[in-house]
Amino acid sequence: KRQRQSDFTCHALVLFLNRKTESILNQFSMRFISAKHLFLFLFLLIVSKSFSQTSSFNIVYPGGSAPCGTGAVTFQNTSTGTINSYAWTFAGGVPATSTNQSPGAVFFGSCGTHAVSLTVTGPGGSNTSTQNVNIWCNPTACFTVTPHSGCSPINVNFHTNCTTAGGAGYSISSYQWDFGDATTSSAANPTHTYSSGTPFCWPVTLIVTNNHGCTSFMQKIDSVCVIQPPVAVITPAAGYTS
Repeated sequence: KRQRQSDFTCHALVLFLNRKTESILNQFSMRFISAKHLFLFLFLLIVSKSFSQTSSFNIVYPGGSAPCGTGAVTFQNTSTGTINSYAWTFAGGVPATSTNQSPGAVFFGSCGTHAVSLTVTGPGGSNTSTQNVNIWCNPTACFTVTPHSGCSPINVNFHTNCTTAGGAGYSISSYQWDFGDATTSSAANPTHTYSSGTPFCWPVTLIVTNNHGCTSFMQKIDSVCVIQPPVAVITPAAGYTS
């Protein structure tokens, strides 16, 4: 009976040790496999990164801000990865395309928004990025004068109803008048009084600036003229004596 109990105890201990050993081996195996998979994942990630490419670039405006009317713009290529070729497109630009890594200056001859794209190609395929180049539109200065002439002193009204700001979303931010007689004004539609003892015609200049800092001017030569008032001449009647 004691022998049976001893055999049972020994068998139970061996079974317990076998299960424990198997559990330890399984955990070690899983850890080894997990580490192996992690290493493989990291290796593939590094390889994919080394063969991938990302297109990116910066727009460099002259003076740090978008030009008015027309202007030349340069581009800083900041693409990363293994790159074999570059393909630039410049909507409305001269040149219209380029295959250089750095295309140099591109001239845009009209105001508005111009799309610029860069496609880079490498072992991992192609990648494209697109940005918009802004060329701000100039305003158009214009004014009317009423009246154009009169006797001194003459009050003259100036109107800028024909002035345009540059397009949708644009507005005139400032007016600068030079009335030609050493006086100025910053009003949109000023009234000015000309006083002169002798007949004279003055040039008038208007400079307008829109909300993007673009300017335009208009000058009218002989815009306002002060004329000599009529002089009454009294001729005595024939035979009249004082």
